[in-house]
Amino acid sequence: MNILKRFYKIYLLTIILSTALIYANDIFYADIYVEGSNKTKLAFTHKNEVKHIADKTILTHFYYTPNGSLHVKEEVVLLKGQPFSNTLESYGVNEYAKMEFRDSKVDISFRHDDMKKSVTRRVKTPLVFGPSQQNMLNEHFDEILNGEAINVYALASEFLKMVKLKVQRIKGSQYEQPGTMVLEMRPRSTVINWFVGKTYYVVDIQSGRVLEMHGFSTLRQKIDGKWEYVNMDFYYTYE
Repeated sequence: MNILKRFYKIYLLTIILSTALIYANDIFYADIYVEGSNKTKLAFTHKNEVKHIADKTILTHFYYTPNGSLHVKEEVVLLKGQPFSNTLESYGVNEYAKMEFRDSKVDISFRHDDMKKSVTRRVKTPLVFGPSQQNMLNEHFDEILNGEAINVYALASEFLKMVKLKVQRIKGSQYEQPGTMVLEMRPRSTVINWFVGKTYYVVDIQSGRVLEMHGFSTLRQKIDGKWEYVNMDFYYTYE
């Protein structure tokens, strides 16, 4: 069971929720705690950067350990608003993934230590990344607000695959606050969803900004000498 659980969590390495649905042009900071620690066990800090160069927009997310070391960096380059490339560097675990888009196809490469692999696949749409997912939320905000389910695709770079995800508003969540709605994101596959669990976003209804995120995270911590997935609580503030 532990082996299967680890497999499915690794399978979603680049998919969910090591990054929240943050609007691409809003500068934010976040404190990330071990889930359920009541903000006493700080695991990471998180910030973003936005650059505009000619027809390109470069969106970068940074994750730092409490001592200030860069743990993960993810970058998305948009060319005239469309995906051009995506890179994900995990420094602690020595992993690097890259996606380069060519019309209707995407070249995916992945490296862990000395192991390398790559493949070319047809792009499935709508395709989202961590730093650009807020655009999806903005485009479908009314549907999500009214409780409709939105389906999106994301790349699982380590396994060189695309996975379908479901995003939907839920009522009666423990995370709901006045003036907010709570979104649930989970894989469409029942089997994967059973192993991984769900992630919840607390979204301000007026601004559309994500205020909090709770549950499954692809961020890993070293526990007893091994890199392990740990559920997290994210708390965001904006400039």
